[in-house]
Amino acid sequence: MAALAVVASGCGVDRASADHAMVHVMFDLPAPEGGAARNDRGLFDLAEVGAYAVVTVSAEDIATPIVADWPDAPNPPGAADIEIMVPAGTDRAFEALVLVWDEDQGLSAHAGQTSKDLVGGTEMDVDLQVDPISCAAVDETIDTAGAPDPGQVVAVHPVDVEHDVLYPAATFTAGAVTLEVHAEALPSGRPVRWTLLTLSGDWVDADEETLVP
Repeated sequence: MAALAVVASGCGVDRASADHAMVHVMFDLPAPEGGAARNDRGLFDLAEVGAYAVVTVSAEDIATPIVADWPDAPNPPGAADIEIMVPAGTDRAFEALVLVWDEDQGLSAHAGQTSKDLVGGTEMDVDLQVDPISCAAVDETIDTAGAPDPGQVVAVHPVDVEHDVLYPAATFTAGAVTLEVHAEALPSGRPVRWTLLTLSGDWVDADEETLVP
């Protein structure tokens, strides 16, 4: 994975106010497969699109962290370019997470962070290196309490809690009121929840939440 370049470009400066900077975040990623950016449940289907990138900006004087992800529309172009309007100030922390899914090679994850001072209405380049992060297998027992009947479940997917990314389906074994689930590789240190697809086509969210080791 190449370095992640965070650039407040001249074009962005024209649109920035005196107290904000327009930041462009560019990723070197595989061309996406297409498909809807998010489904009707608000979940980003990583297996359908193939790549996902998100940048979070935070600071002591930013009450709610700013989150911008890519792609944010169906059938995006091959290059990932995220625009973020960031309040000017000191110690703006940029955190990036990049997920890539390949049917042959599986899931790969990269992350990086840096901090920078931003001056409103000015041009600034920030280099943010994203490096591979480990992925780990996860085993979870999901208690459905009969709703849905485990025998009616046809797929179990882990979902990234923070960014609502739907990971590819896990394998599972159905018991009387439980599902024994195994996900081969998920990004370490991130919490996931579980969503179940039934024979009738309904999606049901399980109560369990798991921190990937």
